[in-house]
Formats: sequence, C-alpha cells, structure tokens
Amino acid sequence: MIPDQKEMWNRKHKEGEHTSFQDDPSSLALLAEPKFSEHSTILELGCGVGRDAAFFAQNGHKVNATDLSEVVIKQNQQRLVNLGIEFSTLDMQKPLPYPDSSFDTVYANLSIHYFEHKTTQEIIDEINRVLKPGGLFVFTCKSINDFHHGNGEEVEESVFVSPKGHVRHLFSISYTEELLANLFKIDLLKEVEEEYSGEKSVMIQCIAKKTGKKLGRAMKFTKSNARETGWDGLKLWVYNSKEDFPNASAAYFEVTKAHGRIKTTKSNRVYYVLGGEGVFDIDGEKNKAQEGDVFIVPKNTPYDYWATDGTVLRLFLVDAPAFDPKHEVKLDE
Repeated sequence: MIPDQKEMWNRKHKEGEHTSFQDDPSSLALLAEPKFSEHSTILELGCGVGRDAAFFAQNGHKVNATDLSEVVIKQNQQRLVNLGIEFSTLDMQKPLPYPDSSFDTVYANLSIHYFEHKTTQEIIDEINRVLKPGGLFVFTCKSINDFHHGNGEEVEESVFVSPKGHVRHLFSISYTEELLANLFKIDLLKEVEEEYSGEKSVMIQCIAKKTGKKLGRAMKFTKSNARETGWDGLKLWVYNSKEDFPNASAAYFEVTKAHGRIKTTKSNRVYYVLGGEGVFDIDGEKNKAQEGDVFIVPKNTPYDYWATDGTVLRLFLVDAPAFDPKHEVKLDE
C-alpha cells in the first residue's frame, strides 16, 4: 500500500525544510538547459521550491511548473511573481491535464520516484503523450545504490515506505531503460553521486528524446528487413530489437555446429524447431530436437544446442522480454 504523500510535502514546505534550495538551480537543470531549444515550452513535474523553474524562465523559456503540494505552489506564486511562470497544483497519478504534443520538454527532478511500477509506467506514457515529437524528457530519480535502499517496508521491488511514510521508488539503469523502451531514445543515462540535504545521495540522471512510437502496438517484421549476422556454424536473422518492442524479440537460426553454452539473466526463451535434427542440452539434460519440437529455457538456465552431423537445424526463437546482449552470459569462456 502506497501512502498519500501530499500531507507530508505540505508539512515539509510549511516548515521551510527545502528553502535552502531556493536560490541555486539543480545540477540536472544546469546539465539539461543547454540542450533545450530556444524559447522552449517546459512542463515541470514536482517543481518544489521553484529553483529550476526560475532558472529556466530566466533563460527565456516558457515554464508550467507544477507540484502536488498547494503550500509550495502558493509560496512560489508569492515569491516568483515577475518571471512569467505558470504555477499550478497537479497529481501525477491522474492523467495530465494538457492536450497531446503540448510541450518541448517535460522536466522532473526527483519527482517521479514515489509510485509503484504500474503507476510509474502510466506517468511515463502520459509524459510521452504531452511531449511534442522529438521533445525531451529530463529527470532524476534516487538509485537502488542510494543509502535509502532498504529503509522501511519494501511494498514492491525497490519501492520502500519509510517508518515515517515517505515513499521512495529506487531506480536502476536497466529499470530506466525498460520504462522508456519503445517510447524514447536515450541520449544520456548515468548514475551520479552528489550531496542532497547534507547527505551523499546516489541518483539516476536521464535525458531522452520522444521517438513517436507507442508502447505495445501491434507490429510486423519481415525477413527481408531482418538484420543478418552469425558466426562459424550459425546463421542468424534478428527480426527486432528491444528498442523496437521491449516485451519480446524474435530471431531465426540456421545451425550446423554447436552454439556454445550460454545463459540469459533477463529473458525467458522459447525455441521452435522448424526443421532438421539436433540436440538441446538444457542444464545438463540432453534432448533430441526435431521438426515441431518446442524448447522453453527459463532465464538463468545454462544451455547449448547443436545440429546432428550433416543436417541444418532450423530454429525460431522468441525472447521475453526482448533480447538484451548485456544480459547474455557465455559460459564456455
């Protein structure tokens, strides 16, 4: 159960807990602003005390700065009256109240890491919707390597609720890639360490560009458009990548020798034997392979396969989630 964060943030801002941040832009704002188009339209999600909104406005951008806390919004409206910033309260858990393709940039510094995965993905989809084609999504989240990891009850993987009810959804590089896949092209993604509220904190920084693709759409791939590759004893046609479709990928193989013993730490694999004969060795158990057979290889399971001498073993492979070379481990080296 994710507790409501609004009361907590209203209290923090009433007590002036973040006023020390007011005068200087964040490191993310300094990093990202040079990449913005001139006089760009910016939606800031979770503006806090308004330091980055003010910095962007002072650099000629039109800023819609939003926050869950009506307390800090009223404070900003009173303090930053001459910069032309439009301040408003907004709950990211609800659909964003803007038309499609409204903004050049959506900016979220330490504000989208308060939700379980389903809500986080819905927020990313909404951000994609309100961005113009080619628009930038710029954000920072606390990392799984931050000292907050393990602080409180883990209500979902990497989502912790502290004893005081503060929610933190800690991101990793790979989780960020999965969130953005098929929606954004990542221009910058790195883990950084910096001081925050007097403590060293580890964060994920990301700048990504909207691709215009829609997550989960139906797709068709043809062999003529597949990427042909391979090595001695194996020809391979890769039909799609995780960037095309993150949930699954497909490939066609023609095998005359052993593939080599491997495992994948991310994807479950399904092989359908289209023709020929051979052997699948899955976790030490050898199985004859012939036309019509299906082999399911769970992630983290060592396996190999090869063709019977004089034959070509033809295989069709589906990876779910999509194949990622970073998660394939060669075991014979």
